[in-house]
Parts: sequence; structure tokens; C-alpha cells
Amino acid sequence: VFGAAIDGSPESSFIVWTYDVRKSSILVLRAAVASAADLLALTKTAISVAKSNGFDAVEFWNPPYQGDLADAGALRVVRTGSLPMLCDLNGDMGSDVQWLYNEKFAWV
Repeated sequence: VFGAAIDGSPESSFIVWTYDVRKSSILVLRAAVASAADLLALTKTAISVAKSNGFDAVEFWNPPYQGDLADAGALRVVRTGSLPMLCDLNGDMGSDVQWLYNEKFAWV
């Protein structure tokens, strides 16, 4: 597992990734960032690492600050495989569900 960090005040920001050689991409496993600016800086680092290792893309699952990533030129793709599961046994959740920490788990 690899990654990058920004040690800041009052909070630090980091992303952790692994390499998906089948898809020729860096797969971000965890993104904990204090600001959109930190996320963009860390994403640029991941892109640089991807390019230097011959990979084509950097992939996030449900990243924070999605609008800022889109404004920076990121392509948003809705995933169709390996979706998480939610069970509402009481039927009282309605349709307003917010996914928290919905990030990729890598089997290593």
C-alpha cells in the first residue's frame, strides 16, 4: 500500500492507494482530507506517480469534494460492480441515504 500526505494544522490530510495492474490504474483506498485544496494536491501527486509508473488513471470510490474534482477535470463514472449493501429491515430509512466511508477495500 502506498500513499501521500500533507501535514497541516490543525488537521493532516492523506490518501492511501494500491496499484490495480489489470486496469492500469492507481486505486485510492482511503482519502482523509481537511480541504478540497488538499485533495486536489494529493490527487495531483497520485496522478504524477501513476504516470511515472506507466499507469493510465487514478480511481476513487466516493471521494470527498466531488464537485472540486470535477471542476479540476476529473471524470465521474458511476460504478456498477462491487456495490456495498444496505439493509433496511424496518422500512423507515426512506430514500434519503447518505453513504459514509464508502471506499474501496482491497484484498491483498
